Amino acid sequence: MLINICEICGQEIINKTQYYKRKTCSEECKCKLIIKNSGRKETKIRYIKCPMCGKTFINKRCRIKKTCSKECKYKLLGENAKSGKYVKCNNCNKMVYRTPFEIKTFKNIFCSVDCHSEYKSREYKKNPIILHNIKNARKKWQHLMDTKPEYRSKVYANWHKAMAKNPNNPEQQFINIIKKHNLPYKYNKRGETVINGKIPDFINTNGKKEIIEIFGHLWHSPLWNYKFKGAIKNKGYNETIKHYKKQGYNCIIIWDYELDNENLVLQKMGI
Repeated sequence: MLINICEICGQEIINKTQYYKRKTCSEECKCKLIIKNSGRKETKIRYIKCPMCGKTFINKRCRIKKTCSKECKYKLLGENAKSGKYVKCNNCNKMVYRTPFEIKTFKNIFCSVDCHSEYKSREYKKNPIILHNIKNARKKWQHLMDTKPEYRSKVYANWHKAMAKNPNNPEQQFINIIKKHNLPYKYNKRGETVINGKIPDFINTNGKKEIIEIFGHLWHSPLWNYKFKGAIKNKGYNETIKHYKKQGYNCIIIWDYELDNENLVLQKMGI
């Protein structure tokens, strides 16, 4: 233990460690030392009353503080933080509280992730600019596939990896929805059930002739596959439904971008 002398009042100070030597004995002497070293003429120490707990405290480093501790600071911030407004959700018209920053920066405001995905999927189909951009992006991608063999080989390698994955990411996402809501469907692993040459993704386990197909927009959408119509003739939306309908099955097709909205998925399934 080391003993020092306070530089302001001369009182003895006991240092508990040898690595840090205190120069003052109290907060008052500490503030006086800071004022002295800063060259200010002011020598008064400000005693402030905390607005949350009513405790009087000294300003450390001679700065104006509003609260005595971090706990009181967070309580005060919590009371003064509600400077925003209640605005309507763009999808369901529910009133939601948002801060001024969120109101200024975001054009569309939503109450939940489900409302955001539902609004996005609806506007995705209506907006012709988005559809036009998809066609342009598909043309650029096809140009890269035709002109750059290295890029084409990488794409094909990634496709083979994705096809080998069983189940893939959208199918696993739907499996999680089945487990969460206890739905009567099972995953058709490794093609255990084949219906007239086609392998469905999910089959009903309650005896009903219902199947569910998970469609990815990159492979099944005509906007992205306009050049491969002959290759994916049997993978279209209407063709798949007609194929299973001839065998007496009711087919429900769910797109990969719809899986983010569980309410929309359950609504398509009639639940």
